[in-house]
Amino acid sequence: MTDEIPVKKILMLSANPKGTKQLRLGEEIREIKEGLQLARQRDRFKIESAEAVRDIDIHRSILNHEPQIIHFSGHGAGEPGLIFEDNTGQQKLVDAEALAGLFDLFADQVECVLLNACYSEIQAKAIAQHINYVIGMSQEIGDKAAIKFAVGFYDALGAGRSVEFAYKLGCRVIRMAGIQEHLTPQLLRKEDLHGESINTTPVPTSPPPDARKATVVSPPTTPEETTITKYRQKVEEFAADGVIDDDIESLILNSLQKKLGLTDEQAREVQEEVLEPYQIYKQQFTKKVAEQGYPLGEKAEAELKKLQNYYGIKDEYINSLKQEEEQQEAEKLRQRKQQEAEKLRQYDNEYMKLVRPHTSFWTEFWDWKG
Repeated sequence: MTDEIPVKKILMLSANPKGTKQLRLGEEIREIKEGLQLARQRDRFKIESAEAVRDIDIHRSILNHEPQIIHFSGHGAGEPGLIFEDNTGQQKLVDAEALAGLFDLFADQVECVLLNACYSEIQAKAIAQHINYVIGMSQEIGDKAAIKFAVGFYDALGAGRSVEFAYKLGCRVIRMAGIQEHLTPQLLRKEDLHGESINTTPVPTSPPPDARKATVVSPPTTPEETTITKYRQKVEEFAADGVIDDDIESLILNSLQKKLGLTDEQAREVQEEVLEPYQIYKQQFTKKVAEQGYPLGEKAEAELKKLQNYYGIKDEYINSLKQEEEQQEAEKLRQRKQQEAEKLRQYDNEYMKLVRPHTSFWTEFWDWKG
């Protein structure tokens, strides 16, 4: 009997929003996949990919695929953050603090993060407070150099080498290609960054012509965006308890939707986005209760607290979930006691059926003797 080979999942996230310079992201992913297919230990890795990634897709992809390695390909803007997409395909910045808070939730699962974008060392340092190995770019990096580094890095992993060796090989591959950007990738280790303050000031350089850096665009606010914002604020107010099921609340929201001129689809999307964090929390809460029983242990409570803080969920909602679970546990206990009492009655009945004939016989016998 052979032992099952442990498989590490690599999640490839990429974003190239409208209005940003087109990058060779498809080529990068293809080169990485081809390299791993030729690797000696190719059976130990599985690649999952998500393109045109929005900020909301990041945690969904991690939850769905449960990767050990996460790779982001796209644009960076330095201190403002990495550039993902919004629902319309435009730029959406996600800063270092937000990314660090997210990866803190998955620290027991994710082993390595590679941010293949300009000035991403800022975000890498924040993430490395929680993840063992994180690679970011200290300055602007060209498309060719970014692809060369990624190919060398995953070739080494596919050969069974360590993350540190793979990082060094990726840098050497850039240099071997005659590209003077081999010092741009930076490997950050959690054990080295404990307690270190994060410098969020990019170092000005002469960017390569194919740099993976996009100018941050702040498009003017449109009337549609203003009305959606007003509607979202009211939805967030009503959804503080995790649901919108009150007739009055629904009536007010329907009236506001018509007043602002929003379509049913726009209103539904806003409500789904606002309620999604509550649904995610409830799923994780229910999962841990199913695995461990209730009440939960300290470790599970601490993990759920991180999730609560990340999404900004109020204590009232958490308490309502716990009260609901306590009521279910009380009902289960009542049913168990009822079942046990019923079994005891059945046992007594069976016992009396066996004993009664003998009792009747001796009663009649002593009556006769008397």
